[in-house]
Amino acid sequence: MPDRPTDPRAQVASLGCGTLILVALIVFFVGRWSNAPLFDEVEALRADVHQLQAEVQSMHAHLRPQGAEAESRAPESAAHGGDTSHEDEPR
Repeated sequence: MPDRPTDPRAQVASLGCGTLILVALIVFFVGRWSNAPLFDEVEALRADVHQLQAEVQSMHAHLRPQGAEAESRAPESAAHGGDTSHEDEPR
């Protein structure tokens, strides 16, 4: 006699697992096709983020020399007691 379980519920459970796996695969493949516009939108957003990051880096590179000028003037303002206003300017 073959080694088959005598409980009919065991056979239904194994058929149920196979069916669930098949349904999961179908949902996975069909779901990917229906989400294609969403994936395209995410890729476009990623490209925008990369472009913004490049622009920010360019701005930082442009502002760094100005920051160095301000730092070189910082000892000069400290010589005036930390007051950045000048004597000839109204307060």
